[in-house]
Amino acid sequence: MRDFDQISKGLWIHREYTKLFKDAGLDSIEKINNFQGGEFLDKKGLANFRKRVRFELDSKIFYLKLYNHAPRKLQLQNWLDHRKKAPLANYDMGPIEEFRAANIKTPKVIAYGAKTGLLFEEISLLITENIYDATSLEKTTPSFFDKSSDEFDVSKQKNFARNLGEFAQRFHNLGLRHRDFYLCHIFWGREAGFYLIDLQRVFKPIFAQRFRVKDIAQLFYSSPSSVYSRTMKLRFYLSYINASRLTAQDKKFLGQVFAKALKMKRHDLKKSRSIPFEN
Repeated sequence: MRDFDQISKGLWIHREYTKLFKDAGLDSIEKINNFQGGEFLDKKGLANFRKRVRFELDSKIFYLKLYNHAPRKLQLQNWLDHRKKAPLANYDMGPIEEFRAANIKTPKVIAYGAKTGLLFEEISLLITENIYDATSLEKTTPSFFDKSSDEFDVSKQKNFARNLGEFAQRFHNLGLRHRDFYLCHIFWGREAGFYLIDLQRVFKPIFAQRFRVKDIAQLFYSSPSSVYSRTMKLRFYLSYINASRLTAQDKKFLGQVFAKALKMKRHDLKKSRSIPFEN
């Protein structure tokens, strides 16, 4: 990758941050693997071979994703899904050049690397910088959707829905599918626009339509109806397909989307989870 220097065996760091990481003693795979600073971001269901850490250096915020002796079965599955052999952490970067060409913003990669054996990886890691100018749409709803706010503005809501539709369209037009296309993985800022995060499962499937349904269903499912009305979701979809009205084919597709969302609902009910799109 351009703008990166290899500073030790298996480890590349963005040249703007090389001195910062060297001064912090984070200049090798082993040192980063043994790093005990920062805040460990544990979450329910996180496998014990994965580590997620939020840390600060020189008032800048970074996120570390690290895989330590990931199961070989998982590594093989990722090679098959992505149709290329690579360390697990590399998939978290996504196809950076394709994203740049399509104007799809993603977290800035600061460092990446891997320690490999004869065939399988032992350790792989990715460090990204915090997104300072945008926030997860799961955590923060744009103020112009809030009826109690002085900034409530229907015209801005319409623009937001159209822009989100265009963003999803650009992503899918690359032939890529996210497989975790929930609001929590889409960041938005008033000036910055949209970012897409959590790219580890992004891939180009052979049966792209099936995963297109899944992505849009996940987006609709995670969008609370108390905020994003059916009209707004329709406006999003019309922008996504770049059309002014639905065809019979579109109605069939949306039927598949809602069937998928209902399946997700049944699964969450069994797990006693809340149902986002009903909130």
